Amino acid sequence: MVRQGEWRATAPFEGKRGYHLNGLCSLFPPRKGYKTRLHQAVAQFLDAKHRGTESIKAWTNTFLAETWEEQGETVHASPLMARREPYSETVPQDAVVLVAGCDCQDDRIEVEIVAFGVGEECWGIEYKTIYGAITNPATWTSLDEFLNRSWKHESGVQLRVASAMIDTGYQSKIVYDFCKPREVNRVFAIKGVAGVNRPVVSRPNRGNSAKVALFSLGVDSAKELIYSRLKIEDSGAGYCHFPIGQGYDEEYFSQLCAEKAVTRVRNGVKSRVWQKTRARNEALDVRVYALAAFINLNASLDQLAKSLKAKSVDESKPNEPPKKDPFQSIIRPPRPAGFVNSWKT
Repeated sequence: MVRQGEWRATAPFEGKRGYHLNGLCSLFPPRKGYKTRLHQAVAQFLDAKHRGTESIKAWTNTFLAETWEEQGETVHASPLMARREPYSETVPQDAVVLVAGCDCQDDRIEVEIVAFGVGEECWGIEYKTIYGAITNPATWTSLDEFLNRSWKHESGVQLRVASAMIDTGYQSKIVYDFCKPREVNRVFAIKGVAGVNRPVVSRPNRGNSAKVALFSLGVDSAKELIYSRLKIEDSGAGYCHFPIGQGYDEEYFSQLCAEKAVTRVRNGVKSRVWQKTRARNEALDVRVYALAAFINLNASLDQLAKSLKAKSVDESKPNEPPKKDPFQSIIRPPRPAGFVNSWKT
């Protein structure tokens, strides 16, 4: 069968030929102890599988002549997109506080507004891309205006963003200059740090050139938490809601699900690392920053829920002016620095 085979081109000829052939087509005789080459291949595969990931990886590379792809743990975009809900006109009743995450790119800023409620159930409110060079002040003016707008809650209260976190991985000085005068409004500069067992948010330091409060985020811990919650299928504590529209399109969900956790073994020690499955993953990064902004608030969600209920607009008074955001009056003080408060949340 192999001898009767022929090579067929699958791409236009451009001066060089490349060939791909795996061990199933080998005409060499089997090694001693094996009846056929196929017998040898199966036995070596089973042995590699028994030895572990590194062995099966080597077998895949050398026998099948294929690159190895870690399977890993992830979530899939299609089911998340399919469960979108029609709540885009107002912030849902059970949501009580708004936060934002911002990711800076060369020609744009990606921003997401996320609402949290009791049990840390969350709702995506709006995902927005602000186009413009990161070095252009007008781009930052647009971001400032977006973070300062208000969203109508189902109770009639006008909610504003209680805290925002902005990544400093690109053009850090520009981000520092934007955040420094806005720290009083809880707009903070952040830096993601990879590694297992890091807290989602660590205490800030001001050891940078601008003396800005720079928060370190345990991005691996945050992704573990986000992906575990995306797998929750029933509304309630930890569940993630998404609206129809408001920037939550197919590309958003592809970016949100753009990484997977794989287990690596080095010197006999297992560790989990996050690996990208596509080039763009800004939606996941932005959700990490929004989650960190929420955790850092240390908000009393039960109190916020009670306050929103008490301030609901009376339908019998249609001319009553919009209620103010109740968040400012009942926020708990920020978490103090210290060993205990640097533990993983």
